[in-house]
Amino acid sequence: MEKVHLNFEISNNDLEDYKKELYGKILNSEYFEILIKEGFTKEEIFNNVSKFNDYINDCEISKKIKTYADCVAFNKFDRLVLRKEGNIIERDFEPLEPYKKHLEFLKKFIVKDFPDELDDAYFLNVRQGVKKSISEKIKSNKWIYLYGAIRSGRTYAAVSVINRKYINEIDSIAFLNCPKRFKELLDLYFNDRVYFNEVFESYVNADYLVLDDFGSEYKNEALRDSILIPLLKERILNDRLTTFTSDFKLSEITELYSFSKSGSNILVKQFIDLLKSKIDKEILVSNLSLY
Repeated sequence: MEKVHLNFEISNNDLEDYKKELYGKILNSEYFEILIKEGFTKEEIFNNVSKFNDYINDCEISKKIKTYADCVAFNKFDRLVLRKEGNIIERDFEPLEPYKKHLEFLKKFIVKDFPDELDDAYFLNVRQGVKKSISEKIKSNKWIYLYGAIRSGRTYAAVSVINRKYINEIDSIAFLNCPKRFKELLDLYFNDRVYFNEVFESYVNADYLVLDDFGSEYKNEALRDSILIPLLKERILNDRLTTFTSDFKLSEITELYSFSKSGSNILVKQFIDLLKSKIDKEILVSNLSLY
């Protein structure tokens, strides 16, 4: 069978025409004047036309990205930049602004027990009545207790407080899934008291602590008396903002943490009194699941 030979030779004229075509595209784009202002000459743009064409294509995609969710959707986290190194135009990359903000956001977390899709949760998107109640609690220096059905937006509301304008300057956040993190603390309490103290102090001193799914954790006297009561006491003394999300009202939490052993009633009263000293009223998010 006779072999077929394909001729892919491209003449210098073809390359020159293609360069002129790309240069004309750049010349007529909104970015041409920007490039000139940044110190690139027309000759440099023409001689490096493929790099500048890539730069413009990258700019077109980058300007569509407004949030970290957009970064994920476009699978794009950096933007192309061009720099002059002597007579050579070099490609470089730097983080897109939403991605940069996201990295700064992540640096604040001691623990982050909520999914990435909630990273862009905004306080303005919270239901009006819930948003008003949260604002009132913060203004009156009270803790926030959000309860309602599973998937009713409790966690979203708690995350949105982080993104609230006034709280952008906080340095540390501990957003804890109670069943998971309280089990860890109990294990450390009995098996590694040094590390327990380190983790416990980080939760005590966090600027913003969220106890997510509060009441669903495994409960015993050690958790209540040696972890929760000291945690609440210290956060009250240091006046640190704390938020709870739960399936349960505070009256139900009282029942859940009441045990039959001698002295338990006194300690559960102390536990509930601590909660009520900073929580004057629960906030019902919704009785219905939203999704």
